[in-house]
Amino acid sequence: MVKYFCKFSYNDIHHFLLLYLKLILVYSFKIDTMKTLLDIENQIIRLTLSIEVNYPELYTTLDENPITIPSKAHPDMNIKIMEDYLESLKQILKQYIKTHNKK
Repeated sequence: MVKYFCKFSYNDIHHFLLLYLKLILVYSFKIDTMKTLLDIENQIIRLTLSIEVNYPELYTTLDENPITIPSKAHPDMNIKIMEDYLESLKQILKQYIKTHNKK
């Protein structure tokens, strides 16, 4: 009969498993965050394209709008910033439609 000797205690193995699970959770969170950020970016692209096609006169003013101009030279793009940007585009379009009453 062969005996196996393990250098690791139960606590060592437990701590290793906890660390492993934490790494999996962090990695999963990063993937979910990236997917969410990509979803928001896709919505921005679709909305911007829609504005360009359906409201070209509004589209030309988007570059001049202070809401759409980043305040930093290299802005840190995160989900909150991108969601705010998407919401600002929606509000700009909503206000434009309301004031110009396009059918």
